[in-house]
Amino acid sequence: MLKLEFPVGAVTTLPASIAALDGLSTLIIAGNMLQFLPEAIGDLKNLKVLEASNNNLTVLPDGLSRCENLEVIDVSHNKLTSLAPLKPLTQLVSIHADDNQLTSLEGLTFGSLERLVDLSCSNNQIAELAAEIGLLAGSLMTLNLSSNKLTEVPSELGLLGKKKKLKKLLLSDNPIADPRVKKNLKKGEKGDRDLKDCLKFLEKQKKKKGKGKKKGKR
Repeated sequence: MLKLEFPVGAVTTLPASIAALDGLSTLIIAGNMLQFLPEAIGDLKNLKVLEASNNNLTVLPDGLSRCENLEVIDVSHNKLTSLAPLKPLTQLVSIHADDNQLTSLEGLTFGSLERLVDLSCSNNQIAELAAEIGLLAGSLMTLNLSSNKLTEVPSELGLLGKKKKLKKLLLSDNPIADPRVKKNLKKGEKGDRDLKDCLKFLEKQKKKKGKGKKKGKR
């Protein structure tokens, strides 16, 4: 494990020579002034935990996509606009990217993230949530997308209740257009039975839409 802590403003770059630490499994570089991470970070094949919150990162290096064993990543409180380099990483268990400038969750392939337990991207500019979010029903326990720009949520969100894994759903402070959906999401934040009821409501919305489409075809 390597943890770097310096006076604020002292460190703005991480040298490419970090790749020489090929046995490194945990890298903690939070609370610095890093403006970017080196592409060579992809040579850390044993890296499982990357904590890089509270820096000045505007992009994640493409090399990060080679860290196939990465399980935990925290890049909260930066200036990121994309999580695209995470796309090939299928072993992720926890993703925290709160307080950035994300406009979507593009780069997260929900169908491949069978181990994902915790997803938190609050305080961003996310305006759309893909229907594929329902594919996380087998593992996801916490979803926090509060304080974004969502005007609607896919009814597939209700599928997260199918296997009773989800324990926390936070979607407050989004401009949800449908007052019924907004009310149920707010109630669902209480957890337990209220969350179950919220997810059932969302799943029923999916069924209603399905019936509407069939009727239209006739």
